[in-house]
Amino acid sequence: MEVKHLVWDSNFFGLKIGKIESPPSKIPITAFLKKAVSNQYDLIYLFCSEDTTISKNDLNQFQGKKVDTKFSFSWNSNNNKNLTTISNDIVEYQEKAVSINLKNLALQSGLHSRFKIDSNFKPSKFEQLYTEWISNSVSKKFADFVFVKKEAHREVGFVTLKINYTTQIGTIGLIAVDPKFRGKQIGQQLLDTIKQTTTNLGIEKIHVATQKENNGACNFYLKNNFTLYSCTQIYHFWLKNI
Repeated sequence: MEVKHLVWDSNFFGLKIGKIESPPSKIPITAFLKKAVSNQYDLIYLFCSEDTTISKNDLNQFQGKKVDTKFSFSWNSNNNKNLTTISNDIVEYQEKAVSINLKNLALQSGLHSRFKIDSNFKPSKFEQLYTEWISNSVSKKFADFVFVKKEAHREVGFVTLKINYTTQIGTIGLIAVDPKFRGKQIGQQLLDTIKQTTTNLGIEKIHVATQKENNGACNFYLKNNFTLYSCTQIYHFWLKNI
């Protein structure tokens, strides 16, 4: 297991950032973090299984903290034949530029993000990150589809979808509903649209990830016949001042 250098993250945040993924649960992470320090990394993302324990000594010595428990859900069309008809109110976003309402919805979708939770990141960087995410989704770099729900000519809900035709998996990237319009089944309409779209394309599975602490999202996916298939702990180790 090695530290993987993350070029995009490093360039975006102006830090040398690396990632350690799936370390064996019985092997102390200390040696890998020491190596990261010697290689002058500023920040390490650690992705590990639910049964991995990080010692208090490592957390203190390497300025680490747990920032997320990621729940990954999957939906399979083979087990869900009765699909709800797509609402005519959900349309594909056609504009080349990102509207202010769509940008605000993208920021709303990241309220539980580790990049917002971790106070070592400046709030402006979180906003820039999600602004770039939705911009790249609209331009088709990060997503193949951006669906929106409009009320009075403005977006009040949205969802992005990326299709991998090799693995036959559609992945939901961002999804959110304006707080003022919740309780109107907009989220349900958006998700039904994703299910129908992937099914029409012959894609059997949909994957989506959210935070364990986001109870509303977790319950929403479970209610819609998604199954939890992975639980990942995520830590940030800030090595810059070590």
